[in-house]
Amino acid sequence: MNPWTRRAVAVPAVLLLAIAAAVAGAATWLLQRYQTGLRILEPRIERLAGVVEVGGDIQARLEQAKQQVGPWLHPAGPNVSTEVQQRLRALIDGAGLTSVALQAAEPDASGAITRVRISATLTGPWPAAVRLLQTLQEQRPAFWVQSLSVLREGRDAPTEPQTVRLTLQIDAPVAREAAP
Repeated sequence: MNPWTRRAVAVPAVLLLAIAAAVAGAATWLLQRYQTGLRILEPRIERLAGVVEVGGDIQARLEQAKQQVGPWLHPAGPNVSTEVQQRLRALIDGAGLTSVALQAAEPDASGAITRVRISATLTGPWPAAVRLLQTLQEQRPAFWVQSLSVLREGRDAPTEPQTVRLTLQIDAPVAREAAP
């Protein structure tokens, strides 16, 4: 074989070997990246598969929790502040107290539970105040008394009737509206 023919055959052979080596190196690098990604994703996929498998159980427990917590929460709605204020006013009137001031703020959804803050100033006889506080403690949906100030009104004379002035800060927990 003449030298030119040998060179003509050797140059493409060397080029083919170089290209094959480059393709093999790229394939090895891609395979390592794939295996590394797979090692990272496999545990996550298994956890997600586990969550999907117990999805029914999670839903059942969520419904059970909603049923247990539901009676403690005031129903959500567009006029929830007014409705909660009216419920509290009915409790105050039922206890025999007079409402001097009663204000409800807009619902505050910044925490874990949406709440309506109510400020109330009430006057009336002592037994009625005790009755109201007992009613608030037992009331469902709940009214959480955050602060309470008790002032005695009236003279110190034993023959004069004495009344009480209550100043309350009350939180009323509200159920979150269902997402559409």
